[in-house]
Formats: sequence, C-alpha cells, structure tokens
Amino acid sequence: MAIGMILTPIYSLSMSRQMFYGYRLFNVPKSHLWILDHEKSYFDVYTFYYN
Repeated sequence: MAIGMILTPIYSLSMSRQMFYGYRLFNVPKSHLWILDHEKSYFDVYTFYYN
C-alpha cells in the first residue's frame, strides 16, 4: 500500500504532463514510444490493483 501511495502522485503528475505536452516533450525517437506505452500500462495495473 505504501508503494501505491508513492507511485500514485508520480503517475498523476506524468499523466498531467502528457495531457499538456504529449509524448514528444523530449526528443525521443519514434521507435522508443512503445517503451513509454508499456510503462504507462504497468503503472495503470499497479496503481489500480494495489489501491
């Protein structure tokens, strides 16, 4: 539960950053965007499962 309390603000900040700036905030090549999708889905499952 403590890990969920730590990861939830990080996740919400990253989602608000994505809402305003999108994925292309940094100069990330197109091939590396699938890594960001997997990390986002991991945080989705982890946050909703443990909270």
